[in-house]
Amino acid sequence: MFGEANVEADTQVIRQKLLEIAAAGDITHYSDIAPLAGLNMGSEVDRIRMAQILGNISSAEYQAGRPLLSAIVVFKDEFRPGDGFFKLAERLGLYHGGDRDEYWVKELQRVRDYWASPPSEEGAPPRMAAIGE
Repeated sequence: MFGEANVEADTQVIRQKLLEIAAAGDITHYSDIAPLAGLNMGSEVDRIRMAQILGNISSAEYQAGRPLLSAIVVFKDEFRPGDGFFKLAERLGLYHGGDRDEYWVKELQRVRDYWASPPSEEGAPPRMAAIGE
């Protein structure tokens, strides 16, 4: 559906912005980051692409032993992430059903804790507490 090179470039641009936001301890909205990739959240096709981009980012973060960075992206009107966030967390074995808000708040805190003082070297992440620890 989308060119691989474009998805990769968009993923890098959005990831960089999310890292800045996470380091500041903030959150953002889908509609605020969508324009970075030339996307409009009013378009179903663009919403699918945004889900793909955020899924790529959080999957890579998980594989690197870091929390799901997309936890900081929420809907403006609901102040919580979309279904894709929870589905990805479930596929990764991090979310096992139950209270979505409770899981999200814990993951959001993990993101904030991690990026408040990121490792000095990319290959040496600090120990991350498991959810519920």
